Formats: sequence, C-alpha cells, structure tokens
Amino acid sequence: MNKRWIDLSLGLFFLLALVSLLFLAFWATSGPGQSETKYSAYGNFDDVSGLKERSPVRIAGVRVGEVTRILLLPDSFKAQVILSFYKADLGLPKDSVASIMTEGLLGSKYVNVEPGFEEAALEDGGRLLHTHSAIVLENILGLLLSGMGGSNEKKNTD
Repeated sequence: MNKRWIDLSLGLFFLLALVSLLFLAFWATSGPGQSETKYSAYGNFDDVSGLKERSPVRIAGVRVGEVTRILLLPDSFKAQVILSFYKADLGLPKDSVASIMTEGLLGSKYVNVEPGFEEAALEDGGRLLHTHSAIVLENILGLLLSGMGGSNEKKNTD
C-alpha cells in the first residue's frame, strides 16, 4: 500500500512538471499581450533571404511586432513582407524605412523599422515605400573571392 502511494505521488509530480513546462513554453513563445495583431503594414523587397514568418519586427531594438507572411509578387518577382505590430496607436510615420537585418554575424534575420520624419502616420494595411533588402553573406564572399582571382592576372600592355 505504501509503495503504491509513492508511485502515485511520483507520477502526479512528473505530470505536474510536464504541464508546467508546456505552459511555460507556450507563454514564452507567444509573449504576454503579443498574441493579437493590432496594426499591419507591408513592404516590397528585392531579397528576403533568411527571413521567416514570425521573425521579429523591431524599432530601436525593441520588439514591436512580427512578420506575418512572405509572398512572391508574380508581376515584379519581388517579395512582399507583411508586418504585424502589437500596438494600434503606434503612429508610424509614412516615410519610415524597413530594413532586413541580421542578429550578429551569422544570426537570424529580423525587420528593423526606422521611423521617418513625416507627420502623417502610415495607415493600417499601408505600404512602407522605403525598404532595404537583406545582405547575403554568401554573395559578399563570392564577390570578394572573384575580385581576388581577377587581381592575380597579368595585363598585357603591348
């Protein structure tokens, strides 16, 4: 009888620990007050390499939203990135600039928004006209290596 009681209490302890970990994991990923979108905007980029849905959107290093969707525009072959902001009264100026940045040298990608100076605010569902695409490390290394290979050739001056 005593062994059965110990087994039951140990099982309940592990079950409670598992439920607590699942709750903590869910709460940490959604964040308090960040599950509901209040405001959205979109921007068109030439290259969004490494950017994923649910990537953070930051202003001055503070997470203010996330990437909702990434679509390919068939007429221009550009990527359209739809951003969702957590606050409806953000008041983002119309001339704000969205850039795809990297956390550290080889980190994950995020969208950095630099507010502009225009007094008129970007409407809900509005377009960010000024965008800067992602810098792809492989492209830079390829340019660097091809530039090094071209400098070793002798030029004929005759």
